[in-house]
Amino acid sequence: MFKSDLSPDNKIPETPEECPRFKKCDASLCPLDSDSLKNGIWYPDEEICKYQEVNQLEWIKRQRKLSEKAQFGFYFTYEMLNHKFIIRNGIKGLDPNRTESQEQADLKKWFSLHPETKEQKITPEHLEQLKKGRDLKKRGVRKENDEKKYAHKRFS
Repeated sequence: MFKSDLSPDNKIPETPEECPRFKKCDASLCPLDSDSLKNGIWYPDEEICKYQEVNQLEWIKRQRKLSEKAQFGFYFTYEMLNHKFIIRNGIKGLDPNRTESQEQADLKKWFSLHPETKEQKITPEHLEQLKKGRDLKKRGVRKENDEKKYAHKRFS
């Protein structure tokens, strides 16, 4: 389920009990435990897996971001965390006070509110625009027109 996300060089335990952190770990979603991934939920104030071999998984990276930006009191499932979406301040997961019959409708609504982001490819032209914008910002010039206006001044 998640092992395909890892490079073939990484040797990871097959079960949670084989994990060196198993005895002291309180993560509600364990990358080594398929049951926790299928049925588990995670709140942003809960522990995140700290096992080095799996901490580069995208859904674990999202957990770290959500722990800083999400509203507390709402939970996320593995399915939600495994979805590529933009994480902004105040993002909400699912309401724990909803009825079980509402779960599928709430999940569908959440996914529609958080569409999957596409990988952006930066073209050489776009990169040049970004560099030019950064250069203008360094010099304190806000617009391209201002660059012409202040061309007589020397910028260092």
